Amino acid sequence: MKKQLLITLSLIALLSSYSTEEEVDRPSFKALSFETFVGKGTPTRAVAKTDFAEGDDFGVIAYRHGTDPWTDGVAKELFMDNVEVTRQGGEWVYSPARYWEEGINHTFLAYSPYNAGYLFSEGVLTGVATATEASGQIDLLYSIPDTGSKNLVWEEKRKVMFNFRHALSQIRISASTDRDYSGYYTVTVRGVKLTGIHNTGSLNLNTSDTGASPWSAQTTIPGSGYAVVTGELNIPLSTTEILLNSDSELFMQLPQEIPDGAATFEITCDIVATEAGDAANNITGKVVSVKIPMINWEHNYIYHYRVQMNLQQILGLKPVELEEPTVELWETETETQLPKTAISPAKAYAKNASEANGSYLFTISAPPGKKWTVRTPTLATVYALNAYMTLVYDGNTYPGVNSSFSGIGSGEVTVIVSGFNVAITNVMIGLFTLIPEGETSLGGGIRLLPDN
Repeated sequence: MKKQLLITLSLIALLSSYSTEEEVDRPSFKALSFETFVGKGTPTRAVAKTDFAEGDDFGVIAYRHGTDPWTDGVAKELFMDNVEVTRQGGEWVYSPARYWEEGINHTFLAYSPYNAGYLFSEGVLTGVATATEASGQIDLLYSIPDTGSKNLVWEEKRKVMFNFRHALSQIRISASTDRDYSGYYTVTVRGVKLTGIHNTGSLNLNTSDTGASPWSAQTTIPGSGYAVVTGELNIPLSTTEILLNSDSELFMQLPQEIPDGAATFEITCDIVATEAGDAANNITGKVVSVKIPMINWEHNYIYHYRVQMNLQQILGLKPVELEEPTVELWETETETQLPKTAISPAKAYAKNASEANGSYLFTISAPPGKKWTVRTPTLATVYALNAYMTLVYDGNTYPGVNSSFSGIGSGEVTVIVSGFNVAITNVMIGLFTLIPEGETSLGGGIRLLPDN
């Protein structure tokens, strides 16, 4: 008589890089224990998950197939048909109880989370569909017949291992602005929609090729006009990239081929002018559409799209742009003659000897900042009149012999002749020299003529 053993599910979650075993000791039978492996550091829901929580579940499909190994076409008996296994009170429970036969091969398939609406035929789940709201989507896992879950014959301490893999493609979208617009406008993302993709298909749990896609018959539910949307967002944009659909807003989609431009991200945002912007450009609920290039989304992969928002393009602004300058050889340098220092009168005053005493005004014209010096002869021999001369400049007096003084720019020098009473028979001269800095010296003076 065949011995029947009650199948008790004792699931052990293998987390990160270690496992915890949980076995139930029954005095009257040997328990069949289950382990699950999801992969190091991978989430089991749209929200990252590192442990199974109270209420989590998975579905099990199991066959008996005599002493023949598990292959396509093997004669088999279905004895667990999409059985829900749930975490309750720290244990994995299901109902009603199932039994397995000693000495018979058993093969197990599984997926998580459990869904009573899935139809199952020859190892293929049909009716799998993705939700329209990102927060309602799931990270669908599946386990195919593998080393730890196929051709199992009951023996002491044997465990069935479900090696779960991610069945869907995870789609992420980040955004930033192409430049800093903060002095002109603020951009706040309010929501993201993904359109133009399929939302239902069939998942094959009975495949031996872990690298091949387990999906087939991907299509769009008729009349659904499918699109997946995030909830209401409040994400300000800047030049620093930020993820728009993080945590529970991640898009978990069917693996599928995306024709060029068939799928579209629609980013809804508010644009508000700041101090230097134009309030006439304020927009609430502006939809920016971004076409997705041709690609094949594969299961168990994350696809991260990055968008740079160009406000000048979105708002139709036309910035003032500078063209490249034309470059020409500079013209040959032209020398510019600066005005030189001059003295007026340019020639010496001419007087009769009897009229020599008196004041004589000399005007110095010089460029601004030009420094000059006036010097008188060291001896009154050749220029005998200098002995009777006094020079006045800027309120100061200087003798007509062996003196000097300086000035800057234009000015006036007064020569005073006094005490002269000499009868002369030849010309007598009194002289001073004007020396402009960097220029030729000039002379100024008085020329006395004999009286007739």
